[in-house]
Amino acid sequence: MKYKKIKIAAALVVVGLISGVIYNQVTAKKSYDYSDYYVETKTTKKESNKENEEASEKELSLSLLKKTNKDVVGILEFDDRIIYEPVVQAPDNDYYVRKNINKEYANAGIPFVSADGNIDSKNVVIYGHSSKWDNIIFTPLMLAYK
Repeated sequence: MKYKKIKIAAALVVVGLISGVIYNQVTAKKSYDYSDYYVETKTTKKESNKENEEASEKELSLSLLKKTNKDVVGILEFDDRIIYEPVVQAPDNDYYVRKNINKEYANAGIPFVSADGNIDSKNVVIYGHSSKWDNIIFTPLMLAYK
């Protein structure tokens, strides 16, 4: 009887761990879905059979991001958009550590400027997460500069 209880307890722990990992993966992917905030721009000329054909590119719309969240202060673009993320600033430095652009829980958070930082200065420190396993915010920096 004692071993049966131990087996049941072990099975419950394993199920709980698996559920936690699945939940973590689902919420991490939701953190960085900015597809609703992209707009098309016609900025580059594309060489093809037709002369003067312009290729449309998509870029994040700062105005759409600000409509969703008034804490958005800019868009971080680095190295041909290896990193291309909105940046927020809140009165509290802990607020966006585990929240996404919609102010919902997100394990990876969103890049943010320190509450006492000045977004208009020459040097701005932006905080965010990186991971050995997931390609989140600043992970490409770790991979590119090893």
